Amino acid sequence: MEDYHMRIQVLSAVAALLALSVYSAQAEDFAFGKVKMYDPNSHMVTLDNGSSFILRPGQNPDIHPGEAVVIGWQSNLNGDFYVDYIGPATTVAEGLKKI
Repeated sequence: MEDYHMRIQVLSAVAALLALSVYSAQAEDFAFGKVKMYDPNSHMVTLDNGSSFILRPGQNPDIHPGEAVVIGWQSNLNGDFYVDYIGPATTVAEGLKKI
């Protein structure tokens, strides 16, 4: 009977770790910088620090080289960075002033 309880505890711990690892893989990250290059044909945005991001289908942001932006992104298992949000960094700064 004691062996049964030990197996239940181990399985519960493994299930909890698996659930947490799946959740953390979906964490959103943010990047701030100036647009170095935006290629609407390849759906790529490159910031002045060299970071490149892939826009999702249907995203057509109105951004231009030299513009300060904030990018909300997630990475996939291949290490590609996919954009969930891209917009002017000034809107973030204005929002902080209101707080």
